[in-house]
Amino acid sequence: MQALSKHFNAMRVRKDYSYIQRPVGDKVVEQPDIDRLMFWTKDGRPDGYAQRRGDSVIYYDAGGRAVRVQHLAPGQAD
Repeated sequence: MQALSKHFNAMRVRKDYSYIQRPVGDKVVEQPDIDRLMFWTKDGRPDGYAQRRGDSVIYYDAGGRAVRVQHLAPGQAD
């Protein structure tokens, strides 16, 4: 059990998020398990996030309000 617990988080999940538009100059934190990218300003304040929902990407502001929807073409985000 101890040997298994040492390597439990050895592999990270990697996804391609090239279809999500990023704010210029922001730091991006990936959360691949829930298909979300979080955006942070250079001074460390939250700037919003983008989350994939079905065949769309919904962009939220720092307060959690939806501000834009990007509809994906079939096969664009596979």
